[in-house]
Amino acid sequence: MSRLAFADAGVILPSMADPVISPPEVTFTSPLEHSRRQLEALLEVSEAIAQQRDLPALFHDLAGRLHSVVDFDFLTLVLHDASRNVMRLHVLETRIPSEKPTGSESPVEGNPSGWVWQTQQTFVVSDTEEEERFPDFLKRFREHNVRSLAILPLTTAQHRLGAMGFGRLVPQRITDTELQFMERVASQVAVAVEMPLISRLPRLINRNSHASATASKFFSNSTMS
Repeated sequence: MSRLAFADAGVILPSMADPVISPPEVTFTSPLEHSRRQLEALLEVSEAIAQQRDLPALFHDLAGRLHSVVDFDFLTLVLHDASRNVMRLHVLETRIPSEKPTGSESPVEGNPSGWVWQTQQTFVVSDTEEEERFPDFLKRFREHNVRSLAILPLTTAQHRLGAMGFGRLVPQRITDTELQFMERVASQVAVAVEMPLISRLPRLINRNSHASATASKFFSNSTMS
């Protein structure tokens, strides 16, 4: 089994011993067919989100569905941990055999995933041989044959959650059409990520309300004593 090293940016890096595996070419006979397939894929994403409550299972499902529209070798989900102020890798989905180092953390400052979360802008590298931003990370990418990648904000109306990334191990530019499509996917994934957070709010509110009531009762009794 080949071994993959994790980069703090929230994407995977294959070891130098790993062969470069080109994604299967996605071809369409016409722009209309492409648009139709993208719409179908978005509907499938919605269906997958409705069916899957587990994020790793969801991403595994999404990867299979999205390959018919977008070429990529890896798909990642990196979320911001507010309590520690770090970016944490939650899901790594790749067709290349790997040891999945989920749970890996990196600082918000100084890496692409943190930059995306902070600025709410998409980070796109068409060719790592030419990119000058984040030189330490891009050097590592080049050493491990990563040639193009995109990291998109994972955000809802209420929360900035993190970033979703995808990329290729071959020099193949990520097109504007692909980015627009993946931005729509990311917006749907963000809702799926946010749902467990929302479901925990009532419990947290009840817990805090109970704690406040207990404290008030304690101080009231103390005052009366």
